[in-house]
Amino acid sequence: MTGTRRVALMTIVLTLWAGLAGAGDPPSPCCVPCGQWAGIYPTVLLPWAECGKVDEPALEAQLRYQMCGGVSGLLVLGSVGEGEQASPAARARVLAVTGRVVGGQVPWIVGIHTCDPACAIAQATEAKAAGAAAVLVKYKGRPRASGCEVLAFYEQLTAAVDLPVFYYHYPADTGLRLSACEIGRIVQLPRMAGAKISTFDLREFRAIRQCGGCDRSYLIGSALSLTQFLEAGGQGAMCPEAAILPDVAACAYRQWMAGCHDEARKRQKDLFVLAPLLVSGPSTEQLARRRLMVTQDFEIPLRVRDSEPQARLKATLCGIGVPISSRVSCGLTPMRRIDDPVVDIVVRKLGRRYGLTP
Repeated sequence: MTGTRRVALMTIVLTLWAGLAGAGDPPSPCCVPCGQWAGIYPTVLLPWAECGKVDEPALEAQLRYQMCGGVSGLLVLGSVGEGEQASPAARARVLAVTGRVVGGQVPWIVGIHTCDPACAIAQATEAKAAGAAAVLVKYKGRPRASGCEVLAFYEQLTAAVDLPVFYYHYPADTGLRLSACEIGRIVQLPRMAGAKISTFDLREFRAIRQCGGCDRSYLIGSALSLTQFLEAGGQGAMCPEAAILPDVAACAYRQWMAGCHDEARKRQKDLFVLAPLLVSGPSTEQLARRRLMVTQDFEIPLRVRDSEPQARLKATLCGIGVPISSRVSCGLTPMRRIDDPVVDIVVRKLGRRYGLTP
């Protein structure tokens, strides 16, 4: 793109999304090592049977489907995976099934959602015993906690658990308003593997990475901004898109790492077929792709809203032949009448484009 065209496009973008851009130039990037924690990690959806029990055959089928897609690892009991709502008994069954099915084929990570150090330590210990390779810990429950309080929580956790820990940066859910330097100090702690970044703010991510260090791994929470995140210094994605299209997300990552950047962006754009499932209001594949690709290309922050997509994602998985009920935990948004046509359209597109049919 010529300089004149780039400036013109930038002017249009800034007009459309005025007020969203952060101030100041991003910090200079530094070298990114190739570490263990890189690639694509699907957010596994928690399948429910009747009476609030885990549907273990459905969980096994989903795990096998995602591993066959060539992913780097798996995340169970994450935010989209209803880890915050799962009872201790349900968590135990998910860990047992995942340990049995996955074994050592790929590393798997367990989500923890609490601000209670004792609870976090107990759940991390349980995860390690089941064979998990790491834990993803979201400090949840005290949105007004200071950076020092959150740091003390992770210090206590990492001192007590012999397992790599990821910090979960998801301010739209936790309510925390920590600075990049405060997050960086957390990420620098011993046994911290890195952070999951569930925002669309690449300037903030660059600052977090500069403060936290390039020897840590950073995974984005949505593959819809995968190539922009990788270009900014990230290592991959831990995302719901890979739960439905694991092979497409994994292919985009591999192509980018091989230097085939145009092809990687094409695969990333293919993932926007899932965008209508991930938002709470009306949207289309084309509108979502245009908006997100442009804003992330120019590092213009977008606000993240929790749209509770679990039921729609489960219904889509079932529609492409992975047996799972659309039931969700109490308190989450169930399948509604207005969701049915959205899922039907996505399922038909997946059938035409990828041959994914029941």
